[in-house]
Amino acid sequence: CSVTCDPVLSVPRTCRRLMAGYLIHQDDGSTISVLYCELSAHCGASAKFCLYENECCDMVVTEVHITETSQCCDTVGINCSCFRVDSHHFASQTPSERKLWLRALSNVKVKIQNRAPNPSDEEMEHYRSSIREHITALQATLEPRIVNDALLTRCPG
Repeated sequence: CSVTCDPVLSVPRTCRRLMAGYLIHQDDGSTISVLYCELSAHCGASAKFCLYENECCDMVVTEVHITETSQCCDTVGINCSCFRVDSHHFASQTPSERKLWLRALSNVKVKIQNRAPNPSDEEMEHYRSSIREHITALQATLEPRIVNDALLTRCPG
């Protein structure tokens, strides 16, 4: 499982991170990208779902704002790991990881819908601890991957 709850200490914009990890993102009808995605805790009436170039979180590719009207749903299929956030389509490594993302997104939406106060540092740690428990459970059930390296290498240029 490539999901983490830990912020990048050298990147202040990640301090409200609930969870982050690599997801496949459908850029358009014919292009996909593997992006590092981060769900942040709500702040007021929205939360950020940031898509970065990589786990260093230096370069934001785009931000999706989660509001009370955002649509976060899975794609129906056998062993499907795809889900959608508004008009953005994603795929995780496993169906279990997809469920974790959708559960976290749903929990954030509920906080926004109920106009919950912004979480304190202590509440943030509680949220992260709960997500970590789910990540640990996911890791315990994962089968070993045959290949850990990229199948295609980037061309110089």
